[in-house]
Amino acid sequence: MTVQLDDVSVHFGRTCALEGLSLTVAAGETVALLGPSGSGKSTALKAVAGFVRPSIGRIRLAGQDVTDLPPAKRGIGVVVQQYALFPHLRVADNVAFGLRAARKPKAEVTRRVAEMLAMVGMTSYAKRFPRELSGGQQQRVAIARALAIQPKVLLLDEPLAALDAQLRADMLGELQKLRREVPDVAIIYVTHDQSEALALADRIAVMRDARLVDIAPAAQLYATPPSAFTASFLGGANLLPVESVGEDVKVAGHVLPGVRSTPGKELLCIRPHAIRLGSDGVPVRVIATQWRGASNQLTCTVEGLPDVSVRIDLPADRQVPALGAQVSMVLPAEACSLVPAERR
Repeated sequence: MTVQLDDVSVHFGRTCALEGLSLTVAAGETVALLGPSGSGKSTALKAVAGFVRPSIGRIRLAGQDVTDLPPAKRGIGVVVQQYALFPHLRVADNVAFGLRAARKPKAEVTRRVAEMLAMVGMTSYAKRFPRELSGGQQQRVAIARALAIQPKVLLLDEPLAALDAQLRADMLGELQKLRREVPDVAIIYVTHDQSEALALADRIAVMRDARLVDIAPAAQLYATPPSAFTASFLGGANLLPVESVGEDVKVAGHVLPGVRSTPGKELLCIRPHAIRLGSDGVPVRVIATQWRGASNQLTCTVEGLPDVSVRIDLPADRQVPALGAQVSMVLPAEACSLVPAERR
């Protein structure tokens, strides 16, 4: 089922929570809405679910206008951050809730509950109450309940945010497996975590200040971000001012071999892990170091650009330069892209 938002805006009094969002999600596609708090991503999901009504615009499912339909009549599965399981119902009854509300035959309810619990690996927990489950187990039950009604659209609103780091990593793998097992379901995944978006999404929609900033296939958006905000938010890229001299690009007066100037793009985007220390590069001075286990992150000022700092991820087996040391920063052309400077 295709999900379509046509110029959807949501206002709460004078507050604009979502402005002019147009987005289409195809059947079998996962689109991540990525952005900081207050960017409008959860409001967009709630509008699709029917929990909030657009002030302007229309929402369509498989071509049918559902803007005025209540949530229960949209046939959508929803998983929220806190899972919202019924504390007084056992696991099996939680999963069966939507089916019973739809007055499905008892035999079908039993069969679907068994199928869903098996899919998420929770068969042996069917008689437990939510309070007897871990956070990760509760999330699996919430997903099973959402899928039990066989929705054509699945909405996931920050489903991993309440989990610790190890559980989050485990459940990310479970969600990747889930995508393979329900290949015809359109999924909208709301998150502020770029690693989740990159791991799960076919396309990523980057949001900011209630508006859509950029949207593209995940790999493309990461490799060649079209804006400075997306470059910095998705992957924490360094943004360095450049000077164009003919077809050449210079950073702090140094020509970057293999990088060609582009009209209107005044910033060089490169991620911390792609920068190397070597010779014949851009001189930088180390002002801080931070050990990160598998790497050390250097913070450096760029010689000739006193107001510009750059982050460099150095593998843990490499010697860390002393604070105050001047080193040479090599910017490989294949890891560089150019983006426009922000004008707000």
